[in-house]
Formats: sequence, C-alpha cells, structure tokens
Amino acid sequence: LHTAYRRQRQMCIRDRYSGALIEDLKAQRLITAKHALMSAPSVALNALHFSVCVSTFSNASYGLRPLHISIHNTVCFPKQGALSDNKALGLIEKIKSEFDLSWTKLSTVTKQFSAFCLLDSKEKEKQVAYATAMMLEASFRESNEAVEAVISTLDVKWSNYWRPNAETFFKRVNQPCLLEMAKPAMSEQWIQQGALLKKKDLATQIDTLVNGDGKQLNEQQQAYFDVWMPTGF
Repeated sequence: LHTAYRRQRQMCIRDRYSGALIEDLKAQRLITAKHALMSAPSVALNALHFSVCVSTFSNASYGLRPLHISIHNTVCFPKQGALSDNKALGLIEKIKSEFDLSWTKLSTVTKQFSAFCLLDSKEKEKQVAYATAMMLEASFRESNEAVEAVISTLDVKWSNYWRPNAETFFKRVNQPCLLEMAKPAMSEQWIQQGALLKKKDLATQIDTLVNGDGKQLNEQQQAYFDVWMPTGF
C-alpha cells in the first residue's frame, strides 16, 4: 500500500510540475538538505557509515545508498533563479570558514593524516559531517528512498531557506495548481475570482501572498503562507 501511494504521489507531482521545474526544485532542496545534514553530525556519520557498509556488503545500486561514495560533491543548479537565492549556500560557507583546516596545508599526506588524527574529536566530527553532507545525492520527495530516509531524520524547515516566487515557480505551474495552493487559506470568493484571472496575474497574486508583507492577510493566512512550500518538499 505504501509503495502504491508513493507511486501515485510521484505521478501527481509529475502531472503538476514540468520536468524542468522538478529539476530546479530538486536543486533548491539539495542545497538546503546539505546544510541541514552537516548541522547534524550524528545523522551525517550514520549516513556515511551506512553508505560505506551497504555498498560493501550488499552491492547497493543507486537509490539504496544516500551518498555518492566516490567522494564527489553533488551539485545541482536551477535553470531559473539561482542557488544564491537560497540561504543555505551562505550558511554552508560560514560553517566551512570556521573549521581548523591547517592540516590540509601540510606538505605530505603523512603529515596531513597525522595532524587530522590529532584534531579535537568535535572538530573532526564537524569536518566529517560537512564532507558527508556535500556528497548527499539529489532527491525530490520520494524519488530516492535512501536520501529521503536520511532527510526524514532531520528537522528541516524548508521555508526558512528558500521561498518560491513568480519566476522560479508560480508562473511555471497551471492555474488549477495555483488555486489549489491558496485554497486552504483563502475564501471561496477569492478562489472563484482567482479562477477568472489570467494565469500570469494569478501567479503574481500568489507570489504576493507568499512573499509580500502580509498586510492583506489575517494571522491564520499569514501563518499558512509563511511556511508554504511546493509539493515534494
């Protein structure tokens, strides 16, 4: 039943979102998830150790391990908008800037290894968590079960990192999808009036609800749009 529901949900997302939009959302989700993972060293270490062991003992293929074990920085870039819109990018750089990376500047691998081993355990744990997070595979809700298993253990507040806007999201979905987004918070009259608008005008209105100053919203509506994210996050 769970597998059937997951497939139905994925088909629903594909019906609503174009392939290009899904790839862009995946890019925003990946950089956010990387920051969340490197900020939780215990989860990162479990993900790293699991990936190493599952690759060694069960011949795991893509989708069965959460990390790219060949020590590769997984990167996705959106076609519309930029990762610079995502607060996670700056937060990741801030984390890295605080590391003691003096060991990397030593002249030989032997010296580097020795110095690395002498790092404070907490410092070493943070560096390993960072390196682990940078290998996280990209996934859009339930497209990679292993990645989602890791993300599910993190308390990620997606809307604190990135907000969709008219250009990056709302103008790229159809009108029924836009109305469905607003329906839980807006009145039936608003929905009926929105259905009469051109799609680009409705997209602009939804953008204002999500990213505006909220003066036209009541407290309940503001709370809804403050945390609203596209289906799949």
